Amino acid sequence: MTPTPKKKNRNKINLWIDIAIFIAFIIGMVPRFGSIAVHEWLTLALIVVLIVHLLLHWDWIITVTKRLFGQLPSKQRINYILNVLLFTVV
Repeated sequence: MTPTPKKKNRNKINLWIDIAIFIAFIIGMVPRFGSIAVHEWLTLALIVVLIVHLLLHWDWIITVTKRLFGQLPSKQRINYILNVLLFTVV
C-alpha cells in the first residue's frame, strides 16, 4: 500500500514540526546559546509549535484515548501513558 500524495505531504509537515520542536527544545534548555530574551522567545515559540503538533495529531489522540479504556495492547497503553506524562512535564 503506497501512501497518497496528501499523506506524504502531511508526513513531511510532521517531520519538519518535530525537527523544529527538537531544535527549539535543545536551544531553550541551554540559555547560554543566546541571551535570556532569545531563551524566552524560543520557549514561547516552542509552546506554539507543540500546540500545532498536538492539533495535527488530534485524531490519533482521540482514537487512542477511546481505545485506552477498551481493548488495547499493554505496550500501546504504556506508550500512551508515557506520552501524557512527558507532555505534562514539558
